[in-house]
Amino acid sequence: MTKEMISGGQRSIFRVDGFIVPASARTQFLERLLTIKAFLSGQPGCLYNRLAESDAGDGATRIITIVEWQDQAAFESAKSEAAAFYAQSGFSPAIFMEQMGIKPDFAIFRDLAE
Repeated sequence: MTKEMISGGQRSIFRVDGFIVPASARTQFLERLLTIKAFLSGQPGCLYNRLAESDAGDGATRIITIVEWQDQAAFESAKSEAAAFYAQSGFSPAIFMEQMGIKPDFAIFRDLAE
């Protein structure tokens, strides 16, 4: 991870999402993840954006996304822009994941003061 970023008293925000993805959904899910990854990477304040995976057993894959934002304002702006991006395309991540049998786990973390 990147070292702690402090800008004007603001600490980085980390959005860490985990997914258990059935083998039958992996290809389509990765296509969606790569699309939103490219979109988010172009947003102001995006400092780090990675995908990683591991075996989840029974043929499923565990995929995580880790995105570091410069501060809360950058995170909130990107969240709004992503919602507009999805609305414009008519895509619903929640419906897609439900239909594909993908189990999500979303979390937001903040840097700890040293």
